[in-house]
Amino acid sequence: MTNYVTFAGHRVLTNSVCIICKHIFSRESAPKLILHEEDGTFQVTCGNGHFDAADFNVVGFGHISDVLPNSDELAYLPIGHEAEEVRDGVWDVKIISTDDEN
Repeated sequence: MTNYVTFAGHRVLTNSVCIICKHIFSRESAPKLILHEEDGTFQVTCGNGHFDAADFNVVGFGHISDVLPNSDELAYLPIGHEAEEVRDGVWDVKIISTDDEN
């Protein structure tokens, strides 16, 4: 039997890889910035400007589904987009910006 979670409008295998900051993984912080990369990978961060690989864990969705926003809060996040929580439970979704675009 294959297990799935629904996240940001996508059906994701529980063993699918997610890159998550250590603060969320340890339940110290809540997700504030979520990226859905062009390759389909999700990155979930607390939004505190992590730039070092040591600040992240690579885990399966099954290990973090309890800390992710529910579908009432973040209904859909297309590939190539990011979502930032602008106030409690309200997410601003936009195309992922790159340094090349500035």
